[in-house]
Amino acid sequence: KGGQAGKDFLMDPVVVPAPDITADQLADADVVVLADVSRLPSAMAAAVADRTAAGAGLLVLAGPRADPDFYNAWDGPDGSVLPLKLEAESADEKGISLSSNTFRHESLAWAADERRSDLGGAVIRRWRKSVLQPGEGTLAAAFGNGDPFLATRGYGRGRCVVATCAFDGRAGNLPGRAAFVPLVHELVAWAAGGGVQWNLDPAWSPSVVLDSRSSGGLAAVYSKGDGKKERPMLERIDPSIDFHWGDEG
Repeated sequence: KGGQAGKDFLMDPVVVPAPDITADQLADADVVVLADVSRLPSAMAAAVADRTAAGAGLLVLAGPRADPDFYNAWDGPDGSVLPLKLEAESADEKGISLSSNTFRHESLAWAADERRSDLGGAVIRRWRKSVLQPGEGTLAAAFGNGDPFLATRGYGRGRCVVATCAFDGRAGNLPGRAAFVPLVHELVAWAAGGGVQWNLDPAWSPSVVLDSRSSGGLAAVYSKGDGKKERPMLERIDPSIDFHWGDEG
């Protein structure tokens, strides 16, 4: 478990062996990461699918232990959980690279410029062949040979993203790239970010319902005055942004 989440931490990970995960831990998770998990018990697989459909994120790292029979048959409230069908693992001693010109997904926009990111220089020696689910999966990034590296899909109110290789030294040199930590951060953040649509048309009275997966909201401090004379009059958590200030906004 990481440090106590708060002002100093954007994420608070909890590492649990797949067979030991509990319903309470799942209920508290904003994102579930299956890091080269072979399969889940049927009851837990159903619970993860339900949690994702309800608004959580799901990140699957399909490494050499991942069982395609399980993942390809994994269904839930919104159909197939994964955005692609996993096939057998491929290996290449020389390795294949990631194709930076396929980094069109919003979670990878920062990595598309090779002058700013070394992600495209990663060499992957073990990966899974895969095929996108028709009408459901979206290709987020590909290898230089055209095989999918990342695929995503919306699942109910949640989001799912799948990587077709492990994120450790077994797959290649990806963990050694400077872009590795930002990659993991952005994928987790994207998976967790399905609750609020911030791209709003200009309006005097915008209305946004914040993420209903938790009891949180927008921390707000209301003050009167200006500059150094401001004094907080009210501090609270607003579950939505739906204010009508009239001529006083």
